[in-house]
Amino acid sequence: MDKEICEKAYVDMIITIVDAMQAPMAIKNFGPFFKDQIKHCYAILLSHIEDTKQTAKTKELITELVPNTPVYTDMESLQQDVNKIHQIAHAHNHHDCNCHGHTHDCNHHQHEHEHQPFISHTFYNLQTLEEQRWMELCNILPSTIIRAKGIVPTSAGPMELQYTPQNCSMSATNLDSFHLVIIGTEIDIASISRNVCNPL
Repeated sequence: MDKEICEKAYVDMIITIVDAMQAPMAIKNFGPFFKDQIKHCYAILLSHIEDTKQTAKTKELITELVPNTPVYTDMESLQQDVNKIHQIAHAHNHHDCNCHGHTHDCNHHQHEHEHQPFISHTFYNLQTLEEQRWMELCNILPSTIIRAKGIVPTSAGPMELQYTPQNCSMSATNLDSFHLVIIGTEIDIASISRNVCNPL
């Protein structure tokens, strides 16, 4: 971080929201990129905690990474502890941005990370497929794909598609701006295009 920025601003608090259903997969596939977000926060709030076994597994993985970082499953508990977290955050910022005493330069977190960045691609000119076929195509996506979403044409009309490796759902919509967004670390555009787009 630039010294001038350190003199004018600081990070008040960093709270990372972790999807309890997707965390184990994300840790496996995106390693340092995902872990970095967990290691550099002051508290963690878990979402999608309906599956108690999966939530417990996610908590265990997080505790292995950051044993002293509090993990919350509800916003109310987090808000009750916000003052304590705030104190930890300020103590951390005082250490990281003490630019006036010695040559620290606020570079504590500016190290290189070997990770694959997320990329996305939007597909247009989509084929009209059966709802079941759209879901089948999503479920055979490789593990490098973490998200797919969009408005797709089906024989029953426009449908909103939402996909993660743990879940795939479709629901009727009045929107007809057909498109499909794919997000991941590697996207085989040609292969997906052959399956979902009309031939040029």
